[in-house]
Amino acid sequence: AVRLSQRRTSSVECATSRLKFLSSCLSAATSAAPYGVDPNFLPTSSLFKSDLSPASFYTPQERRVVDVGGAVEVGLPYGSAPNPIF
Repeated sequence: AVRLSQRRTSSVECATSRLKFLSSCLSAATSAAPYGVDPNFLPTSSLFKSDLSPASFYTPQERRVVDVGGAVEVGLPYGSAPNPIF
């Protein structure tokens, strides 16, 4: 079995004047926000499966919520989300 562990940080406005040329700097705080897209549901991916429905595998909370012209829609599932390490 493979176990992958990582820590992600958020980006923040750079505090020091030396780094003001950067658009953002890394925060010291870690982020638990889900990110990415499951490639099985991404049409541009070689892993894409057109016959699969995200609703069959993911709850609405595990999928991106997007605002399309004022209407909220549930979109593609995230590719990675935090899970507690046991």
